[in-house]
Amino acid sequence: MKVPGISDNMKNFLGTAVLEAKQKQKIVALLSIARKSGVLFIGQDQLKKAKRKGRYLFVAAQDCSSGVLRFVNNRVEQGRGRLLLIPEKREELFGALGLETTQIVALPENHGLAQEIYRLLGGEGVGQQNSSV
Repeated sequence: MKVPGISDNMKNFLGTAVLEAKQKQKIVALLSIARKSGVLFIGQDQLKKAKRKGRYLFVAAQDCSSGVLRFVNNRVEQGRGRLLLIPEKREELFGALGLETTQIVALPENHGLAQEIYRLLGGEGVGQQNSSV
């Protein structure tokens, strides 16, 4: 599937996830826990300040800007994480977190909450990457 702003050779693009309502609620709940515990990076500006050597699970709304997609695409192509693009408007996806205008968030990839999102999507998480995620 071709997604504007995502390069064809991006190995760690998890795809556009069509989520069931329960999956979406669970992901939003996990992101909420991450936010409350201080491990969630919110928005492109915070991601730019994040550690250069870390790997992240990037979660983006489908209506994020081409600039945000380019930014994340560069990080993912550098091997600095994986991208999950959710086909929801940002207000719907991140609104429950009080982040209606946020286009992208990220979790450290080795964090347990990111691992739970991978499992929820049918993957095994870090170190056990499954190309079918």
